[in-house]
Amino acid sequence: MTRDIFAIWNELDWRCSKLQTKPFQNGYLCRGLLSVTPRSKTQPKYIAYGAFDRDKDKAAEKAVSEMVERMAWYACLHALAARQISVAAFSTVGWAAHTSLEAAKLSSRGEYLERHFFEVLVRRLSQSQTPDSVCPCFRLMSRLEFDGIPSEGIIFGLEMSIKVPYEDIHLAYVFLCCALNDQDRAQSGVTFGMGHSDNENRARTNARIEAFLVTNAVKKLINNAAHDDQKKSLSKGEAEYFKNLYLDQRVLRRVTQLASTSRSSKKEHCGFCSWKPPELSVTLDLTVLLPDFLRRIDRHVCYTCPKNSNQALILGDFNVENRNLPH
Repeated sequence: MTRDIFAIWNELDWRCSKLQTKPFQNGYLCRGLLSVTPRSKTQPKYIAYGAFDRDKDKAAEKAVSEMVERMAWYACLHALAARQISVAAFSTVGWAAHTSLEAAKLSSRGEYLERHFFEVLVRRLSQSQTPDSVCPCFRLMSRLEFDGIPSEGIIFGLEMSIKVPYEDIHLAYVFLCCALNDQDRAQSGVTFGMGHSDNENRARTNARIEAFLVTNAVKKLINNAAHDDQKKSLSKGEAEYFKNLYLDQRVLRRVTQLASTSRSSKKEHCGFCSWKPPELSVTLDLTVLLPDFLRRIDRHVCYTCPKNSNQALILGDFNVENRNLPH
């Protein structure tokens, strides 16, 4: 399989846009766009990447890390598909790249857990009754926290944060109730952002930034304002997923009720933040898969997934170091 992946790199024609950096919420947002064309195809696929940091240079460094991560993800996706291995659930969830191997592992694990619990939250918002009171994990956001953000369509923001039991990982989620349809301001819905870190405040900042970026992407879809490159992007499915959540009125009602409930008395625990870790998983160090032209960038790439999944069984064959994680 290792030979297959290295062969795949030779079959992919990559193009990368110039990084664009702009001020964003008391920091800098650095973004770029990859295009990749397999030699057997004529139409490119587009892969967006980017990062935020208070420091301009660090934002660029993080963006480059995400670029490497996305390239490794696509090469593995392409190699698995070439072997007729099911890749329906092989998303960018659980992928991370960093200048430090330990940081890449932590980020990969945090990304995996962050998305797992988000899916639990969505099910609870869609199916469960809203509790009469909630614990301190929920907090209404102040309008001051939208400073520097085009927030004219935001009605309120709700934030929750939890710590993963037995792990040095904090997860944070932001729910933004907003009106994004330029033709119908009476229509409102909820957009989301997720964040993780070994520091609670950083996790919250990451969730807030992602919420604003997701809101911007959903607004373009709602108003049919997406660029052609965005319509062809491999991340379009993710944007459509968040658009459908925005249009789900059950989610809107639940989040509105949670916001109202969060103003009242708090209790020690509530059903919305109870934690059940996912199935046994594995974190793979896939740095060995990078071709020479990416290794010169000096990044480590890690991927976390269910231990018994197809991709874990195949990619694990050439994992330099893996770490099984308990239930």
